[in-house]
Amino acid sequence: MSDNARRILVLRHWLEHMEELPASPWRDREIFITALKLREAAAYVIGWGC
Repeated sequence: MSDNARRILVLRHWLEHMEELPASPWRDREIFITALKLREAAAYVIGWGC
């Protein structure tokens, strides 16, 4: 598995974990930031390959 693919998996698991936590401003900010990073990483892999 490439480093980029591994990064996507880590971000996805982190995002799923954050969504399970009780609502808070910190949690909402982390979800927003992580979702953005996940989209960027996935776009890179799709556009340029693993």
